[in-house]
Amino acid sequence: MKYFVEGVMLVSGKEKKFLKEISAQSEKLAKEKALSMLGANHKISRTKIKVTLVEKV
Repeated sequence: MKYFVEGVMLVSGKEKKFLKEISAQSEKLAKEKALSMLGANHKISRTKIKVTLVEKV
């Protein structure tokens, strides 16, 4: 299934909104995958990422 994951992350002291489409088996796994991808790509910790919405497409 596909999910939209939406939220805000703190990058270089500024808040940036994000919207990702993630393929996962559940909402929990979609959120986990989004946190992992964003943290790796932007070199930030999970504490600086706030997920506000996980919605099935």
